[in-house]
Amino acid sequence: MGDVTNREPSKDPLSTPPRLACRLAHVRSPSEVLFHRMAEYLGPHTTRTALKTFCAKAVNKAPEALTLADVPQVLTALRPMMRTLIGTRECELILEQISLELGL
Repeated sequence: MGDVTNREPSKDPLSTPPRLACRLAHVRSPSEVLFHRMAEYLGPHTTRTALKTFCAKAVNKAPEALTLADVPQVLTALRPMMRTLIGTRECELILEQISLELGL
């Protein structure tokens, strides 16, 4: 039986180590994080509409085109609407969760 720890690393520069591949599979885009966090409180239809509207208003992009750099502006634009619909406490909780999840 061969010793697993003595294997040479793969010479293929495009191969992804299995542990890293597993972690990469769970990475979500900024728009997915926003959608899933907001949909818990607003529902999927309202969330989709709000994201389209406020992404266009704040950064002139579709939700799918958001980058991490765009997210703070979008969150700032969403805050008044979310405070009105779900209350200040829940709004701030969701926005904080989104920021933490995205590493902002």
